Amino acid sequence: EDDRYVISVLAPGLDKEDFNISVTDGALTVAADKATTEFGTTTFTKTWTLPDGAQTDKISADYKQGILRVNVLKPEKVAPETTTIKVS
Repeated sequence: EDDRYVISVLAPGLDKEDFNISVTDGALTVAADKATTEFGTTTFTKTWTLPDGAQTDKISADYKQGILRVNVLKPEKVAPETTTIKVS
């Protein structure tokens, strides 16, 4: 999306409490572990490298109808800094 990256993980049969989402050194990790579901045992871990400047303190996630969506805000655009040099 324009202002954020959206990572979608298809994970039917889990509860939101089964997920562990963390960010370490610019890497986003999504893990889940549930011993027994109607689909069998579910365990997975997936890691993505985030772009420089991603707003990791504003990451959010929601889980609805078997789909986990993790929202990572894109880096804020910073106008280039211009410095005027005096000629002597």
